[in-house]
Amino acid sequence: HGWKAPRSVLLKDMVRKEWRFPVIVKSRCGYGSKSVRKVVDDLELEYLSRRDKGELIVQEYLDEAQGEFTTGVFSDGNNTASMTFRRRLGFGGLSREVILVEDPNMEKLARGIAQAVGLVGSINIQSRKISGEHVPFEINPRLSSTVFLRQTFGFEDLRWWISCLHGDHFVYKPRYRQGAAIRVLTEHFIGMQM
Repeated sequence: HGWKAPRSVLLKDMVRKEWRFPVIVKSRCGYGSKSVRKVVDDLELEYLSRRDKGELIVQEYLDEAQGEFTTGVFSDGNNTASMTFRRRLGFGGLSREVILVEDPNMEKLARGIAQAVGLVGSINIQSRKISGEHVPFEINPRLSSTVFLRQTFGFEDLRWWISCLHGDHFVYKPRYRQGAAIRVLTEHFIGMQM
């Protein structure tokens, strides 16, 4: 479809001389950036290759200097809406800090991807900005861990998906034009006695 994307192949099909370090090696399936490794040398690449059972992907590394983004996309098959956060990772690869971003180019890309895959439901697109342009490096065909964060900002894709399954339509009305959220770990003490 002409969209930029990082070069990606199965690790077992990688021709080493055609790649420069660093590269990303990750599982074909996963969540929360589990088993994602930034590989910087042949020693580590060989280590991963020996353990690969055909489930690992090697992907061109995209510099994160201009930011990493997560975009929730929802479509009922006719109408599409999206919400993008710039994010910082933490807690095992989950989004720890997010800042709401309005980017018409990302909205256009999200609509194009939704149309191309015939989306009915929710996906999330992970991208990095390269030379001012969003380059998707992963599209997850599911609700993401930022579903509650998006809902707080007015993007209620979980609710819309359930409603659409019952024949209803959705309307996206953003609650906020700017804002940020931080995910924290807390401790809860139960049954404390003296």
